[in-house]
Amino acid sequence: MAKQGRQRRDRSTRVVVLIVRVILLSLGDLGITLIDLRSRGMMEANPIAGYFIRLAQSVSALAAYKMLTVGMGVGSACCIAFAVTLRVRWLPGMPWRSLP
Repeated sequence: MAKQGRQRRDRSTRVVVLIVRVILLSLGDLGITLIDLRSRGMMEANPIAGYFIRLAQSVSALAAYKMLTVGMGVGSACCIAFAVTLRVRWLPGMPWRSLP
């Protein structure tokens, strides 16, 4: 039983580390993009992000877009993980599992 508890904590730690890494990589990508946009006048390759930059004439629109997409991605991953966890935990106790 203690081994299962340790495995769950290890898994939880790995998931948190993965989410933090995704957020840090996204912030790094945003930082490099902003530096390039300001220094060399680079064009944004993502057409949706480029549209927001042209629409708002501000890099804050790009930052908001990036935060929104990363937040949606991390939130979706958390929801999927939660749903899978519930499914795995509830599957053995389902009434139809005990039918002959």
